[in-house]
Amino acid sequence: MISISKVLLDDDLSLCSPLARVLFIGILYKYNCDEINVNSFRRIKAEILPYDDCDMFLLFEELAKNGLIHRQDVDDEYFESGFYVTDSEYFNA
Repeated sequence: MISISKVLLDDDLSLCSPLARVLFIGILYKYNCDEINVNSFRRIKAEILPYDDCDMFLLFEELAKNGLIHRQDVDDEYFESGFYVTDSEYFNA
């Protein structure tokens, strides 16, 4: 279960743009685990931000820059294996 108070009051998340914050919260709720093995920006966009005209690559970069996610690079392919949320405490009630 997600700790909503921890997510909403997170200092690192507050540094992100509104769409990046929505994306991060959507990731937490949609996947409900600390490791996400989806390597398609298009699929994640369709599931979390279907109506927003945005660059998913830039949003993921913003989340990574602020320490909220960590990408896994395999064979120089960006997000080949996916990414993980850096703080597993988001998932403790």
